[in-house]
Amino acid sequence: MEGLEVDSSGGIWMVSNGNLDKYDPVLKTNTNFFLPDLEKSGGISGNIYKDPKGYLYVAGMNFFIQFHPANIRQVTTQPAI
Repeated sequence: MEGLEVDSSGGIWMVSNGNLDKYDPVLKTNTNFFLPDLEKSGGISGNIYKDPKGYLYVAGMNFFIQFHPANIRQVTTQPAI
């Protein structure tokens, strides 16, 4: 594990092996977010930064991603084929 940050709802966000994970200590669940590795650089790495407004930032080689944990929605239905 490289980076770790707790969001305002108590979710624990982690950077590990080029991916982003979230652990929910209330539900005791872990969600892995597969981010596209457009540069083929190994994905995201390093720390997670949280700003005063609650936005989280993760980075890879030559890019960074900003998101607010409250806006992340998990897809719970299968797409139509």
